[in-house]
Amino acid sequence: MEELTESRRAKLVAIVVEAMGHADLPAPGATESETSFTQRCLAPLLESTIANIGFPGLVPLGTRGAAMISCHALGAHFYPDLGVGYFGAPVFAVEVKFLRGSQRQNSIATAIGQGVVYSKRFDNAAVLLIDTQGTLNDAEVHAGVELLGAFRLPLVVRRATRSGALLPHPSQQIDP
Repeated sequence: MEELTESRRAKLVAIVVEAMGHADLPAPGATESETSFTQRCLAPLLESTIANIGFPGLVPLGTRGAAMISCHALGAHFYPDLGVGYFGAPVFAVEVKFLRGSQRQNSIATAIGQGVVYSKRFDNAAVLLIDTQGTLNDAEVHAGVELLGAFRLPLVVRRATRSGALLPHPSQQIDP
């Protein structure tokens, strides 16, 4: 059995964050829930990403994989939207939140808080925000990346388009 060293964990996080940030994905439906979108689009993406890594013992956690591992804080249990385990041990968690209408502020605060909770149990976590209305600007995303980076919590922002695609936020585009 190969050891999942800290450098291998960091590479796993980088690969999954890259996939979540740049893979071809459809935008969520106007009334689609985060849970439904995660099961329909993000869980299969995580499964294929983990399969492509090909590291023995890595398993996607949640609805399509092994059971999700809970995190406990302040007398409550929390469950990441996506997770990766290594022979049953928690390795990486992802919190997914839609930014829609008047609930944007609460969604952002909740995603960051849950990401911090998950990072304690999983050691590595990330936050994926899906800006359904395309209102986050580059400066806001850069500030968010910097803020969450101070907590070792990668921030991925995707923006829905009118054509039904889910694109990387312009500030997170890969330069050719």
